[in-house]
Amino acid sequence: MTSTPPTTIRERLGWEITPELYQNIRRLWIDHSKAEDARNLQGLIDTLAEDCVYEIVPTGQRWEGHGGARNF
Repeated sequence: MTSTPPTTIRERLGWEITPELYQNIRRLWIDHSKAEDARNLQGLIDTLAEDCVYEIVPTGQRWEGHGGARNF
């Protein structure tokens, strides 16, 4: 079984943005912002991809996945 390699940011910038995709992204951003303002950790986690990454590049600290996002 072959897996598809993850897309790069440059590839993602080339994706076509349909009105539906734009609305989905906008809704996630609004939900994420509201959860963050309300200090609602679960609501914030619910807006993240399961393979999300939080990283502080200068220190090399990195947190992966929902568990990592909670620790961050």
